[in-house]
Amino acid sequence: ENLLGKGPGSRLWGLRSEEKLAYNVNAQVTQMKDAGILEAYLETDATKTGAAAEALKKVLSDLFVKGLGEEELQIAKVSTMAQFLRLSETKDKRASTFVIFEGLGLGYDFFTKFPQELEAVTLTDLNAHIKNILAPEKASLVIVGPKK
Repeated sequence: ENLLGKGPGSRLWGLRSEEKLAYNVNAQVTQMKDAGILEAYLETDATKTGAAAEALKKVLSDLFVKGLGEEELQIAKVSTMAQFLRLSETKDKRASTFVIFEGLGLGYDFFTKFPQELEAVTLTDLNAHIKNILAPEKASLVIVGPKK
């Protein structure tokens, strides 16, 4: 989600900042024990829906086909670690993170292992994961808003 749509430098950001196809871009992962959902989305004007949908498909297709490079992997790791720290800053949020790790079968102590696990991710590992999760046959396009 950080690589794809969390702010400046993410893959979707250019659709907002340069192509002016959206006023908001984002990506979010919902992780489950044996599955998950990756949502990549744009908020746009109704008049730009078609062009924005095509541009989103192209970004996802390019990532699927080409993968990412070492520099982009390092940026994604830093961004992911920063988000992890922000989301675990308060006691209640940290407790929530412990519960999520328990529910995923990782154990609450994964909290302290997370930085090392993140650093251990290789470019080969992540590109293989991208090939799996961004396979076109797994994608769905949902448009929310007025029909016109």
